[in-house]
Amino acid sequence: AFIGAPLLLGVDPVDPDDARDTKGAPYSFTYAWSCALSSGGACGLPADKVPGTFYSPTASTVTLPAATLTSGKEYVFSVVVAKEPSVAGRSVTVAMRVKAATGPSVLVGA
Repeated sequence: AFIGAPLLLGVDPVDPDDARDTKGAPYSFTYAWSCALSSGGACGLPADKVPGTFYSPTASTVTLPAATLTSGKEYVFSVVVAKEPSVAGRSVTVAMRVKAATGPSVLVGA
């Protein structure tokens, strides 16, 4: 990911069991996003740049604005996706590795 561009993270879950409540309505998915450095430790993302959707249990996508990540660091974004009824096997964790780069450079002149 280039630090000068926004970063879109997302999942598109499917429930193979098509679980429904007693009225026949499908249960909603819930999401719990997290971030860590691949080398261990906290992400250290600037609080003023982390969107509210990162903390929303209903957000299947999160867009981090440009210049949120630090160049040269590798981040591991994870999301736990769950759906009622909450029993074993009804949740999954998806991890995404992102290496922040400054982007391509162009040499002009001669």
